[in-house]
Amino acid sequence: MIDPSPHRAGDTVASTLAGPCWALAVCVDANLIWQAVFFLQRSRANDPAGRLAHYLYCSDPVAPVYRDILGPDVTIVEVADDSPGFADVGYLPYVTAATMLRFKALQDLTQRYDRVVYSDVDIYQRRGSFLELDGLAWGDLAVAGVRDVSGWAGSRHARTADRKVLPAHARDKYLNAGVLVVHSANFRSRDIANRCLSFIAANPEDCALADQTALNCVLDGAWLELSPSWNWQTAKGHGALCKTRNPRFVHFTGPRKPWADKTRLHDEIYATAMAEFLRAHALSEPLAALEAALAVGGREKRLVEKQADPDGKLAKLLADGTAYFDRSDFADIAAGVAPYGDTIGGLPTPPGPAGPEPAPAAISIHDQNKGAPRMTLTQLAAKYDSDKGFVKEAHGYTWLYDMLFFPYRNQPVRLLEMGLQIGGPEQGHSPDRETTALPSVSMWLEFFESAHITGLDISDFSWFENENFQFVRCDMDARENIAKAAEAFAAPFDIIIDDASHASPHQHFGLLETWRFLKPGGLYIIEDLHWQPRRFERKGFPKTANMIKEFQETRSFKHGHPEIQDDLNAIAPEIGFAYTFPERFRPEGRPKVAVLQKTF
Repeated sequence: MIDPSPHRAGDTVASTLAGPCWALAVCVDANLIWQAVFFLQRSRANDPAGRLAHYLYCSDPVAPVYRDILGPDVTIVEVADDSPGFADVGYLPYVTAATMLRFKALQDLTQRYDRVVYSDVDIYQRRGSFLELDGLAWGDLAVAGVRDVSGWAGSRHARTADRKVLPAHARDKYLNAGVLVVHSANFRSRDIANRCLSFIAANPEDCALADQTALNCVLDGAWLELSPSWNWQTAKGHGALCKTRNPRFVHFTGPRKPWADKTRLHDEIYATAMAEFLRAHALSEPLAALEAALAVGGREKRLVEKQADPDGKLAKLLADGTAYFDRSDFADIAAGVAPYGDTIGGLPTPPGPAGPEPAPAAISIHDQNKGAPRMTLTQLAAKYDSDKGFVKEAHGYTWLYDMLFFPYRNQPVRLLEMGLQIGGPEQGHSPDRETTALPSVSMWLEFFESAHITGLDISDFSWFENENFQFVRCDMDARENIAKAAEAFAAPFDIIIDDASHASPHQHFGLLETWRFLKPGGLYIIEDLHWQPRRFERKGFPKTANMIKEFQETRSFKHGHPEIQDDLNAIAPEIGFAYTFPERFRPEGRPKVAVLQKTF
């Protein structure tokens, strides 16, 4: 038995939990290592309190760069493919050692945690946490999961490659093994892992789907069924329904993964988030491969097909699947967990089961959200999928903003934000790109009791209508453009946030041309100091982080352009507090966000 405790991170997490102790494990080889790290980073971002212990099991050595990204909060367990109990799967040529590692991980971790989750890494965590399943009624069952997509359309038997070997109950209730939630005591008492390995060893020709076949044959339908929100499988076109159902975990079943999606089968938010992650951590090789795979290719044709739906495929999916999607007898619903999330733009939220205290109605992103339960900015960032919190790239700024902005919460506040949605020219996209959401603007409108938000961006967001929102379009590549745009500002601001292109020249121009619109005592914030797009950097412009750090020490600005230096030093006496906060506020972290306060 491998002792998964070289870093002892799990011990720390487990010992601080009040109630059942949970762990999550992913199992890969070198071929999917960056995808595993990306998945773990998103999971950690959705668990800011650290209540879920994270484990990476790998059948290959894990490179130092990935160890550094994960840090000490993820326990890494390297398991050789000749470990006892795992060498015998070699006769299945298409099955890697990493595939079988899920049984090893479950054997190990069920001895240390009350609940253990296994997840594939071709899964995108849109929202939520497995900790929401703490109240499941297990009885004597050992595994909870989601029915395979082959059984979503109402057919009695799963139409899978291994159906001939399945026992009767497994044919009627066939589990997808991509997400497994395990009750540790029941799992160990029934010796599930060893029975699955023994089944594969005894029936190699019958195990067409390897671990999944074995697990279904051993469980034979005796598992706790969760709603598809926990393993929303995109095969057969169901990925298109994510926008209306908003499930928690999207599983890219089948050969087309978002990092190699030449025909644009999947929504671009997934590949964009992955590209941001790779870029932020300077993982150039996988980033180049992803960008090459996402070259235009058949994009237009695919998008036209998806919009037109000439064969009525999407309509048929919805018609065939609605009865399954809207079932009220899923175990998570019985535990009081709503299966689907709020959707954007007034799209309907599928109803949960009737109960004595129904949940509040879904709140549209276009409303001010007055009267809604008061949520922290970290919670709102997760709700609106903003990277200022602990989803997407998980910058974690909301920890700071909850502290800085709390005094403004119940006061009339005016806020200017420059940069409204990721994916602009700094990432190679057209300024005239299609814009689809305003995550942080929606967050501000709900957080502040009485706020007016002005949004400035190079792309068009004029479609967003709210009486407390003003949009100004501006290309920040020239100071005169910002000065011209500022003529539309109706009144001074309490808070100004620069989350635009992150280019040093643009940040300097923005500071110079909008500082005069900041009220005395107001806060000026510059985000994402760790990354500047090379295409917009210019000779003589210092990195903003370095420039502000030097100002902290000397109380004067140095710049490669004398006229800009003079203009910066003209406003220097008005800057009281100035500080660059490091990444995740760790002492050794890179400068990530700057906060300047205007003197009273």
